[in-house]
Amino acid sequence: MQHIVTQRVICGLTIPDGISLTIDDFTFLPDFEGEHQARHIKTIVEANTKEEATAKTGKLFSDFLAELTLIDNSKYILGNDMSVTLIGVNEPTTQTRSITASAFIVQDGMRIKTTYEATVKGKHIRKSPLRLYRDAINTDGLFEKYRTFYRVLESYGGTTAISSWIRKQLGKPEMKKNKNGQPITIYTWIRIKLSHSKSQKGDLEPFLISNPAHVAIVNRYLPEIQRLARTIIKERERV
Repeated sequence: MQHIVTQRVICGLTIPDGISLTIDDFTFLPDFEGEHQARHIKTIVEANTKEEATAKTGKLFSDFLAELTLIDNSKYILGNDMSVTLIGVNEPTTQTRSITASAFIVQDGMRIKTTYEATVKGKHIRKSPLRLYRDAINTDGLFEKYRTFYRVLESYGGTTAISSWIRKQLGKPEMKKNKNGQPITIYTWIRIKLSHSKSQKGDLEPFLISNPAHVAIVNRYLPEIQRLARTIIKERERV
């Protein structure tokens, strides 16, 4: 059975004609005709029940919006406002509702559509690094944002392989030493200090969000780790 599922989306995507914008199998809708801001996302799924349709669509929406995030680093956040309608059956729509207000940078819907169709549509892209990249873009926590961008790199290999790839990208990145005295890039060093507590003598001292010096270091290297995360996805997934 086919269900139409519509969910609230918080983003900056514009709808040029004020009616709808379709990208691949998904349609963005405004709150009312003539509004040029995307407020909802809609698709059709095959499911035996509305509960199954809801579960299926949540994953589809999430992964599709992660692909859009990769295009220009924009935020797309799904709200809890959702409707599920069985096609061909005249019955009340199942809804859950919430109100969310956020400010997002405006993104040209037609430009996003054109870029998606030219670079992403039809590609078999690994979902795990894409989801991590989306999560990093959407989070407001500084330390969590850095950790999540680094986890994108870890999706493609261990510390040695990733360090080698970073050196290839940057030439001569700043180097530090791990607890065993081995050389590691500043990016891996920060990742370790953000992710581990000191449990024994010799461990690296962890970074603290309450320490301005630690916050300054992470802020300094955050733009580059984001660029590296985006680069490795586009390189490895060929998008």
